[in-house]
Amino acid sequence: MFCMSLNKAENRKRFKDNESAYLDGFALDAEQRRTVLERDWLGMLRVGGNIYYTIKIAFCDGLTFQDVAGMMSGMTKETYGQMMLAGGRSPDGNRYKNDATAQEKPVAKIVAGIACSHVPAIGVSMDRGTTGTPIGSRCSRL
Repeated sequence: MFCMSLNKAENRKRFKDNESAYLDGFALDAEQRRTVLERDWLGMLRVGGNIYYTIKIAFCDGLTFQDVAGMMSGMTKETYGQMMLAGGRSPDGNRYKNDATAQEKPVAKIVAGIACSHVPAIGVSMDRGTTGTPIGSRCSRL
């Protein structure tokens, strides 16, 4: 997996030395490759990337999460930071692509479910003393 390969310093160096050649070693389609090379942050998410992985590319460029979030939001990192300190983006006008059809056409459709990180589950299991139960023992082995 390309983004995860950037966890290793030697791979980050190889990537920065010749990004195009480094990408040849991964099964990226043309659009995925373009988004990486052009640092199209939103595009990376549209073609299947996950922010927690694609941010590793930003870190190779010396960028912070706030830098990228600002770019993805169309604002400077300073403006983005101030917005977050002030309570975040207002939901008004951000739920639909076109406010005129807000009642008719949602931007996204929720298609699935429930998820939980194993880290809080392990902590809860330990706190409650349930690591010996069937579910608790699964959590503590992760």
